[in-house]
Amino acid sequence: MLHFLVVCIGLVLGMYFSIRSNSSQHAAGLNGEPTEAMHHGVIEVGSDCTVPFIRGIELQKDNNWGWNIYLDIEGFTFSPQKVDAEHVAGEGHVHLTVNGKKTARVYSNWYHLGIDAPELTSVEVSINANNHAVMSRNGVPIVKRVFLNRNKGLRPTEQCQ
Repeated sequence: MLHFLVVCIGLVLGMYFSIRSNSSQHAAGLNGEPTEAMHHGVIEVGSDCTVPFIRGIELQKDNNWGWNIYLDIEGFTFSPQKVDAEHVAGEGHVHLTVNGKKTARVYSNWYHLGIDAPELTSVEVSINANNHAVMSRNGVPIVKRVFLNRNKGLRPTEQCQ
């Protein structure tokens, strides 16, 4: 009987720590940092073609210093005057993450990033509602990331389409 009790306690503890470990791995982003969704939540915006879509991120080296970033986004209106307000379909702002660290809120298609060329390795943008929740489509956050490969230029990651 004691052997049975010890085995049951072992199984319960094993399941508990396994679930904790898996959930912390899924919740962590780059460098083990909490993901954007952990901080502000996620808001499902639909599954049809009217939801916002990030077509691309263009990085252009600025002639003086840093980078100019152009965000090609469809079905979305930047609304800086409504930041921290209730969610309105198709409105909000973008959160910019550079090299795995949240860097800025972006309120238009263009943003100047003051960082030297050798320091830039990745740029990620997420579409966020006025209340900062990450918008998602079919349960997948609307996010796009590009990596800067010195030999091959930009290399985008996949995005929900």
